[in-house]
Amino acid sequence: MSRDMHVFWLVENTVVVPTTGLTNKDQIYVSPNVPTAPNAHQLLHLNAPYSDPISPFDCHTLRFSSNAHPFLGFSIPDLTFSCKLLEPLKHTANSLPIIGPDRGLYKLHTSLIKQWAELEQNLVMINHALMNKLKVPYVISPFKLPSKYRLDVPRSQLKLREVALEARDAFRPLIAKTSWLIAMLHPIGKPFDLLQEDWCLRMMGEQPSTVQWFHELADSPIATFTRQVGRIGVVVTPDFKYLKFIPSFIQANVPIWFVWNHPQHYATTPCGIYLPRADLVESAKKRAQRDTSSATTFVNANQAQNTTSARASMEAPPHDTSSAAPLAEAPEPKPGSRQKKGESVFQFITRYEEENKLKAARESIQEREARLAREEAQSSFPLPGKKGPK
Repeated sequence: MSRDMHVFWLVENTVVVPTTGLTNKDQIYVSPNVPTAPNAHQLLHLNAPYSDPISPFDCHTLRFSSNAHPFLGFSIPDLTFSCKLLEPLKHTANSLPIIGPDRGLYKLHTSLIKQWAELEQNLVMINHALMNKLKVPYVISPFKLPSKYRLDVPRSQLKLREVALEARDAFRPLIAKTSWLIAMLHPIGKPFDLLQEDWCLRMMGEQPSTVQWFHELADSPIATFTRQVGRIGVVVTPDFKYLKFIPSFIQANVPIWFVWNHPQHYATTPCGIYLPRADLVESAKKRAQRDTSSATTFVNANQAQNTTSARASMEAPPHDTSSAAPLAEAPEPKPGSRQKKGESVFQFITRYEEENKLKAARESIQEREARLAREEAQSSFPLPGKKGPK
């Protein structure tokens, strides 16, 4: 049975091909819960290798599904640590409580170290408990825990702030995995309410001292599965060993795109119910062939009679290439431009946006408010026109 699906035809050279033996030059993406294709910025890192161990950067970029890291689709790139449970993490380099100097070295305040250690310990314990209940036969690759950064070791002030922020961001994979486990154990079709989960009720009954902590967990983004949380999502390939859990991903409002280049790719899995109608695939293909300037085209089941092309943000303006010849060596970028040698302007813009996104993720609430205020103030100054600046 086919459900109403969003079908996207991504033409050759506009999307990377997953390294899973799929040799199609064009790619068919199908989504049961996202009305648009991944944009050019999201497509940029699909096949990028994961860090070893995985890093916070891996929690900021859309990727193909990974059997070693199936939980990364639950990552929240714009997590602000504003709830009570995660409040100890709401620090910037300047707000960290630092003690010193002592013979030229500094240490992080013991109280913050203890708060972070307690949060890590609680999340690790709930991870172990839920992993045992999930009973999956696959081994998930470990990641570097915050405690491995040894925040109790004296360092120079600059190095201490740098390591402390790395330790703080190391909570991101742990948070994503906790969310994934909670969602995987939740029955399909029931509304999410952590405090009414059978396993949660049992744990609170056996250990009454955990009741307050579970209430804080329930009020955090970790156990909240609305679209507003803003999870990063995943592009699923047929070799994903966790396909039976994809309905739980969708129920948790995690953005899902299937690479579906053959009707039989997911036929024997629970994902087979998301097989798109052949006429939608054909319509998407025809649209892509007609609109050669478009990086992606899509057809929505509710828009079969009125399709719309989705232009990628990386699309270059048309120019005459009849007399262009490839350079033997890329030219040097202009001094002060921050552009790397051999990097196109579109690659530069994408990298610059990614850097800004990572910086924004580390902002405190106060810093974010200050930045937004600056941006609003700058927008109120009109650019010079024919009559000069006003």
